[in-house]
Amino acid sequence: MNEVLSTLAGREVDESIIEQGFIGSSQQNAGCFIKVPTVHSISEGIVIADEKDPSDSTRIVTVEVDSQHWIRYCRLCASSKFVGAKTKPGDLIGFSDKGLMKLEYCTAEKSQFPVRIIRNQLYKQDPTPIIFGGM
Repeated sequence: MNEVLSTLAGREVDESIIEQGFIGSSQQNAGCFIKVPTVHSISEGIVIADEKDPSDSTRIVTVEVDSQHWIRYCRLCASSKFVGAKTKPGDLIGFSDKGLMKLEYCTAEKSQFPVRIIRNQLYKQDPTPIIFGGM
């Protein structure tokens, strides 16, 4: 059992739900694709954005863990949190599109994949260290 993935899925699971690990070769692949029908928060934080993904019309919910760390829950067909809502581990974030979501991790460490929300900019990083090491 993987604790972070189990929290994300809302039930006990192992690494087999990872459809595709981090590739980092493009903005679209800078995350991990995970097979789950429901998406739950893996950390405490505040929802700072719930937006439509312009590339495929799914939703992206961004949770600010602190000013240097964001978790982005992508490829959602519906979200259950509003901007400004507080989250804690296990809270329902939304529902994946066709059973597949993408988990992104952003930090202040520069990478080739910037993410800007309002006036703040962080950068996508490989999320596997938080998946296997925890938040």
